[in-house]
Amino acid sequence: MVPQDTQVVHQNWLSPPQNGFKVNYDTVVEKSPNRGAIAVVIRNHLSHILDWHSGVISHLLEALPLEAMACREALLFISDKQLHGVTVEGDSNTLVDVINNNAPPTAIFSLVHDIIEICKLLNYILFSFVKREGNKVVHCLAQKAPRDSSFCINPMIQNHFVRSLSI
Repeated sequence: MVPQDTQVVHQNWLSPPQNGFKVNYDTVVEKSPNRGAIAVVIRNHLSHILDWHSGVISHLLEALPLEAMACREALLFISDKQLHGVTVEGDSNTLVDVINNNAPPTAIFSLVHDIIEICKLLNYILFSFVKREGNKVVHCLAQKAPRDSSFCINPMIQNHFVRSLSI
């Protein structure tokens, strides 16, 4: 079930409760070469990065649909990992409000519908807004994907890059 309230807005990344998980998602738009990127990072209550995903989306340059795609990817990732009691956090206050109030604009209606349907299959999901400063690890990951063609296909490069990121 999708919660009706968001957490308190915070600027820095905060750890989830003990034995909990936080999944952050973000996007970037690269007008040249005309593509966007999405990224998802899973961390535990010790702030350790447990897993991540990034990908390039060609010919989609609108921020809100990209954010919705990244959020949906985050939920699919949570489902795949069979995580429970997860805070899903992004830096689009608009999207968090849309999800929590189930009132999507037409441009992202089907994506929000997917998000809500996936949430029904998961055990306790909380959506939260964080300012960009608190979302910088996943933002760096999203920035790297469209700028380095070998990044998305080479797990060793990804691993080295992700492990070099600080909180």
